[in-house]
Amino acid sequence: LALERCDLVLLADLVEHVPHPKQFLEGLRPAKQIVMLVPLESGWIADAIHYYRRLVGKPTTHETCGHLHRWNRGTALRLIRSAGLHVLALDVRKWKWTQYTTWRGRLYGGLSNALYRAWPWLHQRLFGGYALLALCWANRGS
Repeated sequence: LALERCDLVLLADLVEHVPHPKQFLEGLRPAKQIVMLVPLESGWIADAIHYYRRLVGKPTTHETCGHLHRWNRGTALRLIRSAGLHVLALDVRKWKWTQYTTWRGRLYGGLSNALYRAWPWLHQRLFGGYALLALCWANRGS
């Protein structure tokens, strides 16, 4: 692609599926601006479930739609900056579209939603389920 001719590149729910996200983002640096939506799935409970599934040998990608990487706000920003991108603006919003079909899932979802309404900051720490929306430009030494 001739990225230097692009005014804006939009990445929505993509970079977590890429095997080497830093190299992928570095390859986008010729573009003028990059907007990315990055799921933040790291929360204490979500991480515990993820690591338990890894420990017992169960697949971990089904719970996150095939995501190869898991980030929280800090690690996502470190990834973006390590790829040489400068963050101009960012926002973190609740972003969880999971359909719960089992009684355990409905219980988990109900607890998650109640906690979000009462204490959003604690909900983010425990459950994750947020997204980072970042507007970036390539840091070309200026």
